[in-house]
Amino acid sequence: AAADAALASKGLARQRELYGAGIVAEKDLEQAQAEAARASAELQRAQAALRQVGGELGKPGSVGVGAPDRFALRAPISGLVVERNLNPGMQLRPDQPPAAPLFLLTDPSDLWAQLDAAEADLALFRPGGSVTLTSAAYPGESFPAKVVKIADYVDPAARSIKVRLSVPNAQRKLKAEMFVTARIEAAGFDGIAVPARAVFLADNHHYVFVRADAHRFERHEVKVGASLPGLTEVVSGLEPGMQVVTEGNLYLQDILRDASAAQAALRQQAR
Repeated sequence: AAADAALASKGLARQRELYGAGIVAEKDLEQAQAEAARASAELQRAQAALRQVGGELGKPGSVGVGAPDRFALRAPISGLVVERNLNPGMQLRPDQPPAAPLFLLTDPSDLWAQLDAAEADLALFRPGGSVTLTSAAYPGESFPAKVVKIADYVDPAARSIKVRLSVPNAQRKLKAEMFVTARIEAAGFDGIAVPARAVFLADNHHYVFVRADAHRFERHEVKVGASLPGLTEVVSGLEPGMQVVTEGNLYLQDILRDASAAQAALRQQAR
């Protein structure tokens, strides 16, 4: 801006001399005056912008703090720059904001982890709850985390929900974009628990098969409660000590259905 203003000023002085000698027309002088005024206005705008950041045009090293001809951009947080969307020579204007942040910063000592939790496990998560993370990169080690946010929608395809965790990472072992596995301690229950595979659903009801004696099994309708990995709580329908079938219960259900159908047919014939 200073160079343009100086050049325009020299051009105006030259045009004045030529106009005084009658060599150029008045319109050429007016054009030089307009160009000088435009350059002067641009210089004043640049000087005002520099004064806002503590600099002064024409004094090398006066812009910003520290190294000459450099301006310090101060971030609101401490961290590492992991992405830069600014190139040398790029001009930034307040009326034309960039399409992306100029710099992306992260604090490697305090990370976020995003889980894809199964819809059936949603009740196990609550804001502020504790979660333990493990990574294949560090066998035998675990990393504590806290739940900070649970998404408000379920992925309709995967039937999963996003859960965000805050992960202290003072030693910086965990890195951005690493895969981790989450383990959460579920609340226990006092009562009867059976292997999850012993419970099956038929006609919108839950059932288990119980061994009545060495050669006979009985179907019991049950009311189920909480679920843990591999276990299902039975609220009613069973007594402590009963033996339940964990393999082949659907086969027994087919036999029971066939036997019930045969008995119904015999009763109809008897009528």
